[in-house]
Amino acid sequence: MRAGRRPRRERGMTLPLVAVFIVVLFAFAALAIDVGILYTARTSAQHAADAGALAGAYVFRNSPNPAVATVANSAVSTAVQNKILGQSLTVADFGAPLTASPCPVNNASTAVCVDSTNRRVTVYIARTGAAGIGTFFARAIGWNAVGVTTRATAEASSQAGGTHCLKPFFIANTALASAPTISAACAAYQQTMFNPNVTDPNTGAPLLTNYAQTMRGTDITLRPVGQSQTPNNSGVPSQYYSLDFGNGANTYSCAISHCLNDPACNVDTSVLQNFTGSCGDLLNTENGKMKQKTYVGVSDLIGTPADIWSPDNPTTPVPTNPSPDFEYCYQGNCSQLRDTSQSLITAPVWDNCNSSLDPGKQPVPFVGFAEFFIDNVPDSQGNITAHFVNASSCGTAQGAGPGPGTGPAAIPIRLIQGP
Repeated sequence: MRAGRRPRRERGMTLPLVAVFIVVLFAFAALAIDVGILYTARTSAQHAADAGALAGAYVFRNSPNPAVATVANSAVSTAVQNKILGQSLTVADFGAPLTASPCPVNNASTAVCVDSTNRRVTVYIARTGAAGIGTFFARAIGWNAVGVTTRATAEASSQAGGTHCLKPFFIANTALASAPTISAACAAYQQTMFNPNVTDPNTGAPLLTNYAQTMRGTDITLRPVGQSQTPNNSGVPSQYYSLDFGNGANTYSCAISHCLNDPACNVDTSVLQNFTGSCGDLLNTENGKMKQKTYVGVSDLIGTPADIWSPDNPTTPVPTNPSPDFEYCYQGNCSQLRDTSQSLITAPVWDNCNSSLDPGKQPVPFVGFAEFFIDNVPDSQGNITAHFVNASSCGTAQGAGPGPGTGPAAIPIRLIQGP
């Protein structure tokens, strides 16, 4: 009988297999590192595009018809403050991979689309070709750089929405008037914020009057209205009613220095659905004046030291500067300018030209929002000194429905899925 064949020896195979697996492992590791870098770069580019688009849309909030160049410049100047993988953006990074309708680029050098009709701004950012994102391990297969492109679209709504930080001041439509009486201020709506007879043809929202636009940046004194108010609202125009958010004077004072969704204020959630105020909602006024509570609430809101209105802000817009940037001196230090402040408030507006309020608690619909920068509460009589910033009305003359979008500003600004 023939002896069986001896088994083939397989010694020496471990080392080649380990070598092969190490090469594969390093290939996947290299791919993961380079892909991670590219995702990080694209995220940074998206953040820059988002910031630019929002800054461009913000210009519409300060001016109803800004120049296209003003909007584009604001978008670019904000976007370039961002970095991609530690490298600052330049104008060259604002490439335009998409230039087709309905949002073609207005300026090829900045790749920003300004859609004035819809109050939208689109920012394109692209690092392609030799300027693309450099790779590390992928260079071994000839990929020295990979292009990153992105875009963002933001819009400023032409109508007011709501805010969970609505302050309990019911501002009169005539609050900015210099006329001695409300009847004089309401005559042909010459000195009001809104004129219900002049509306946006696309949205039906009453437009900010020319008078109100000239009053932006002006300092005024808001005065409380209570049971001593004379009939038919014939008192001084610069008035406000206190609002009852469901739990009396303590809630009123707390809502001034906090937001409505702060549990500490004990706001009745049935008063404002989801803690917001939407145009057309009925708001209840407080009984009488809340002079001391106003003083305490406003003092807590603005703090000590309080932010102050920047002296560089214009008192009135001028043709050469139709949409000024509103900045505030942080805690009184004008070397630290900021574009937001706890002293900046949003409050509802009621049309006292058409709605006569009687003394005492009563439900009244509001027709828009007004923004003020509170300077001071000079006494315990409920008077408030402030600068008027902006206002936006509801979607119908009497505020029968909410405007699209929400936001803490008088005109909501939001990122959207662009065309």
